[in-house]
Amino acid sequence: MPEGSHKVVEAKVKYGMELSKITCTMLIDDYCFRGKMDKAKKVIDLMVIKDHVPDIASCYNALVNGYMQAKRIGEALRLVEEMIEQGVMLDVETLKALSGLRPKKACCIC
Repeated sequence: MPEGSHKVVEAKVKYGMELSKITCTMLIDDYCFRGKMDKAKKVIDLMVIKDHVPDIASCYNALVNGYMQAKRIGEALRLVEEMIEQGVMLDVETLKALSGLRPKKACCIC
């Protein structure tokens, strides 16, 4: 995603404009790919606050996967807990992202 695209999407989020599931996931995926996990988390937090995410699970999954790839396991698990607290069901993609955990750690999210 070109840098200019980030600015447009971030402005839409800032001013409360609705973003599609695809746009949300692409932005978060791109931030995760670039190692900008804090920016990716900020995007999803703003979207949750403004209630502008049609399918929040896909965005959370992108972020969980990014945390796992960045070896930030604790943050990935906290995010999964946040998903559960908000009533977002874990799906196959969430479990794939967590598949590298040892069973002992994975059990704590059940």
